[in-house]
Amino acid sequence: EEKRKSSAEQKKLDDYEKQFDDYKNNVVAKNPKSLLASILKATTDPKVPDPPKKADGSIDSSFQYYYYKEHYFDGVDWSDYRLLRTPIIESKLDYYFNKLVLQLVDSVNKEADFVVRKAEADTEVFKFTVWWITHTYETSKIMGMDAVFVHMVQNFYTKEKAYWMSEADLFKIQDKAKQWAPILVGKKCRNIVLQDTSGVYQSLYDMKSDYVVLFFWDPDCGHCQKATPKVVEFYDKMKSKGVEVMGVCTEVEVDKWKKFVKEKNLQWINVADPNMKDNFRWDFDLSTTPQIFILDKDKYIIGKRLDAEQLEKFIEHDMEEKSKKK
Repeated sequence: EEKRKSSAEQKKLDDYEKQFDDYKNNVVAKNPKSLLASILKATTDPKVPDPPKKADGSIDSSFQYYYYKEHYFDGVDWSDYRLLRTPIIESKLDYYFNKLVLQLVDSVNKEADFVVRKAEADTEVFKFTVWWITHTYETSKIMGMDAVFVHMVQNFYTKEKAYWMSEADLFKIQDKAKQWAPILVGKKCRNIVLQDTSGVYQSLYDMKSDYVVLFFWDPDCGHCQKATPKVVEFYDKMKSKGVEVMGVCTEVEVDKWKKFVKEKNLQWINVADPNMKDNFRWDFDLSTTPQIFILDKDKYIIGKRLDAEQLEKFIEHDMEEKSKKK
């Protein structure tokens, strides 16, 4: 009885779907250049066939995903700028990049180039698509995705391609990408050589440990005051496991720096640049503090923009992954 009921309900759904498909096809056939036709085509999902069987008789479980992804934009007329007056282009981009694209930098960059090539069919669609991808990954909360922002700026924000931008705005975004490029995950961190509280110069590259946590802080920063005890707790627990910390104070007042180090009993390497001879504040994009970078033993950046609470879990996970590869 239940099977018959379910079968009847499915038949109704199939009938409704066929009727709607017939309606859409009729609209498109009669008014092929209308905005409605363009909308209907763009919002039609690709029909995914049943997965083929492999030579051993098993089903290819990934076939439907790859087929759907490959044909996801089939109905979109990228030359129709009128679609920008609707939410369609943005919603298609959002679903594609957040649901269908593997969230790895190389994968996202490849897909970004693929989508932008399609958007070149119309100048306004191109402008929106480039802006959307760039803005999405400039503001992404996923660590490492700022590399996509850098990729987009380096490839599409030129005088020839970013026709909509003023020279001043173009310079600003290019300058930001130039600033971010050396501190992306996977890049080797530049050396930091600054004086400690005794006036002795300490070099980041001289620190011999499996991990170095760069902790940029300011004694007048409320968030730094809350984060520092958590970093201390992390350090006390992890220093025996090959983890070191270099605390870099961004404050120029020596007395405030030394007082904070003493009061918080900071036992790691503490350095500062009171005479502002070093450009690290710009190099590490320290517009806000605290900022945390995690480096491996060769001083390559493996983590950044982490909260103090995330440090232990992040490093332990990295340790586990490395042990698996041995």
